[in-house]
Amino acid sequence: FSVDYMEAGDGKLYLEMFGPAPDKLSPVEGEEVEDVTTFCLIPSSAGKYELHVTFGGEEVTNNPFIVPVRDITKVFVSGSGVTGNGTCVMKPADVKVDISEAGMAPIIAQVTNPSGQAEILTLDNKQELVFEGLYLPEEPGYYGVEVKFDDE
Repeated sequence: FSVDYMEAGDGKLYLEMFGPAPDKLSPVEGEEVEDVTTFCLIPSSAGKYELHVTFGGEEVTNNPFIVPVRDITKVFVSGSGVTGNGTCVMKPADVKVDISEAGMAPIIAQVTNPSGQAEILTLDNKQELVFEGLYLPEEPGYYGVEVKFDDE
């Protein structure tokens, strides 16, 4: 992200980041151009970070800025409906999506039956950032379950 303080007058820009990990916020080398500085943050964990910005000792408008960080590699999907061991016809199959370590983001799940028909799987929030849903296999064959986290 970049901070443009060209019209702010005289003063010093100061940024401080608070979040779930003690990450460092540093200017991108060679990116300062006439009162515009570009910063880079590579967080080590998902969560909600707060960016506090002051200029000339005064807080800037809309301070602090909330920066949600998500980690798709921390999304865990489990349950009888996704194990690969198969499900039984007319026996509910469960799907559990745990995003407790990934950060909050929209989740969409879809089940495709052996005939190729897809339908959205309703996921209920059973505990904090752990969602569960059921589908009913009505015909024998392979059922595909696709889970999207933050549209990925």
